[in-house]
Amino acid sequence: MLEKIPNRLLITNSLWMILEKSIRFFLGILVVSFMARYLGVEMFGQLNFAIAVLSIFTVVASAGMNRIVIRETVSAIGDEAKKSEVVSTVFFIRLVFSAAIFLILFFYISLLYEGNQAALLVVLLSILLNPFDVVDLHQQGVAQVKKISLIRSIVFVVISLLKILFVVYQASYFYFFLFVLVEHFLVATLIYLYAYLQYGVSFISTSRFSKVRALSFLTESWPEILAGASAILFMRLDQVMLKFVVGEESVGVYSAAVRISEAWYFLPAAIVAASFPKIVQLKDGWPDKYLDAVLVLFSILVFMTISAATFFIATSDFIIFLIYGDGFKESSLVLKIHCITAVFVFLGAASGSWLAAEKKLMWNFHRTLFGLMVNVVLNLILIERYGAAGAAIATLMAVISAFYLFDLLSNRLRFMFYLKSKAIFSLGFYGLYLFIKNKKSLGSITPSL
Repeated sequence: MLEKIPNRLLITNSLWMILEKSIRFFLGILVVSFMARYLGVEMFGQLNFAIAVLSIFTVVASAGMNRIVIRETVSAIGDEAKKSEVVSTVFFIRLVFSAAIFLILFFYISLLYEGNQAALLVVLLSILLNPFDVVDLHQQGVAQVKKISLIRSIVFVVISLLKILFVVYQASYFYFFLFVLVEHFLVATLIYLYAYLQYGVSFISTSRFSKVRALSFLTESWPEILAGASAILFMRLDQVMLKFVVGEESVGVYSAAVRISEAWYFLPAAIVAASFPKIVQLKDGWPDKYLDAVLVLFSILVFMTISAATFFIATSDFIIFLIYGDGFKESSLVLKIHCITAVFVFLGAASGSWLAAEKKLMWNFHRTLFGLMVNVVLNLILIERYGAAGAAIATLMAVISAFYLFDLLSNRLRFMFYLKSKAIFSLGFYGLYLFIKNKKSLGSITPSL
């Protein structure tokens, strides 16, 4: 079982993911700088409010099946018919979810929303393209993301250059909302074309849709749907609440900081995504080293995220001024607070991989729901008093509550709290020590981490 995905492929997988996100990081910062200065705080806030709403409902439209697709793809390596059945089934489930969600949003926005309806709707049309991401998940499962990463990178570069061009020629703000949809459309089209050329027309087809598998997936995934919705809500709800409690300008201030604090997330996210197939295999093949490998992963993530947080706290004033100018100086405090969330966000992501491997997704729902409740309560208390900074504090406390403290409150997850604590309080060095101490036994199974 363990030999089905060589460590070499997992390392290559990680590097391609990192390359794609690196392009997004460096070019994205440049583009955001141009856009924010051109659009101004209020219009930049409107754009990020629309993107936040899109993020929230895209998670729901994904039907909670991201990790399930990867896990099932790993277990079906060598069986092309089974992999096609998994991909097709999830694709059409997502298509139904996406269409239903967009229709609900369309009628709500058309009848009740008082802001810029056309701009918000054009961004939310991107939800209908969500099903095509299942091909990306399949490629992650077989550790072959090179071409998908190239597709996303090329499209991102093209759209970014167009955004800069439209800023130079002072185009209408509406185009910047439209670019969100265009980017999703191009990526979806090219991903489908890749799947067609690589696997044939039947790779995604109604003939491969399995009612039995669909029922099984939905039965398993509904806690993950709720967990995903809760997680994205307590990561993005602050922007929505800021708009309605304080106003769109505060959303612009907050979003400017979040764009920077989350810009480097690609690196730990790539490590978590690339290690997940191996974690699934370790569960069955190396149970005695399974949790040791998880602790090593925790430690790597803690070391990376604490290092990044230290850097942003020390340089936030300079970074905000350099990228956005004086108009966004309030974003500096938000950045100092928000950058710390990365430590717990990625401990949550890594432990989520463990929950998926164990098929215990209900626990993921419980912890994210707990975090969401903390976030809502703190947002209601802090936003009106402290504005964008209050929202950042609420998000930080929600993430700590969901992905760290919740483990302490649960008898079944308390051991995970202790693993995370070892990584946090040793600043990640405990996992490195463990890896070196057990290099002979861990070396062959954890280099991809």
